[in-house]
Amino acid sequence: DFYLKNVTYNFFDQPVEIDYGNDVKTVNTYDLTQRVRSMRLDRPDTTTFMHNVYDYDKNQNIVKIANGSSQHPLLKMGGISNKIYAYDGFNRLASASGQWSGGDNESHDYSLTMAYNNTHGIVNKNQHHNVQSPVFNGLSDNTYNAHYEYNNTAHPHAVSKINYGNLSGSQSAVSNFAYDDNGNLTNYNTTTP
Repeated sequence: DFYLKNVTYNFFDQPVEIDYGNDVKTVNTYDLTQRVRSMRLDRPDTTTFMHNVYDYDKNQNIVKIANGSSQHPLLKMGGISNKIYAYDGFNRLASASGQWSGGDNESHDYSLTMAYNNTHGIVNKNQHHNVQSPVFNGLSDNTYNAHYEYNNTAHPHAVSKINYGNLSGSQSAVSNFAYDDNGNLTNYNTTTP
């Protein structure tokens, strides 16, 4: 029994083909700058389980990942997805959005926006995750609008509080953080009103 049977590399020592002990195979393709352009995951019967195709911006940030293969009807896992990413002038993630669809009339879509302070700390994270399925329709538990505070003068770059609004669409919570003199997290608690 082997975890890994074989790995084939290209001239630049990038893994082109990975054969696993369970006969699953990963096949990677690269562009001229050796960025991954596609990653395909094949089952032992040679059907494709996943085939991600990647697009990049001029700063080498991934701006799109599209998966057009799904084994959901057979395996009840996986699905077709499309993800889009945008970055600010400092190459920080500014926004993201995506869609996923699988079998059994289930689909998901999400959006994310980020805002930062002058020292690159997160000040706002607003994300929505909408689910459409036979058993649930609406915003999921990981939908929220979070505002980050940095009020600890001894650790000005460490978050001291996160105020969560619109949790699952209508709830709120507050997370508080405390640190020791070395900046190690010593206490974390979340309360809901």
